[in-house]
Amino acid sequence: MPASFDVRKAKILSELDTPDEQYEDLSPKGSVDSGIRDLILEINTLAQYVTTSSCAGRVSAYLEGTKGAKGGGQWLFTSHDAVDVPVADGAVYKLMGLESAEVAAPIEAEEARFVHLKFEPMVGRFSYFLLLRYTWLSLF
Repeated sequence: MPASFDVRKAKILSELDTPDEQYEDLSPKGSVDSGIRDLILEINTLAQYVTTSSCAGRVSAYLEGTKGAKGGGQWLFTSHDAVDVPVADGAVYKLMGLESAEVAAPIEAEEARFVHLKFEPMVGRFSYFLLLRYTWLSLF
């Protein structure tokens, strides 16, 4: 393995060894998802692999910002764990922090803002070192 890979892997593993309550990374959540932590640790035991980022998957609802505004949107709900939503009237609205279930159509189409509901599966990004070996085969 090249020294640069070994150094990078050692740095990442050192950071992952930090206790959960002290660990912080650059992800929006700021930590490794508990639902994927064992898998991450197992992958990192392989000599030629190291995880660089991961997500156990998530369910989210995001309200778009106003048209023409850069950013300005708002996360209504996000969870990296399974979500059990009650069937009671208005439960989904309350879960997302909305006040009522009433739907109001905008006067102008440009005023419309959409809520994006997403289910994103597990994602993992890895660095790996691949050593190609050539074998000469004599057929005669």
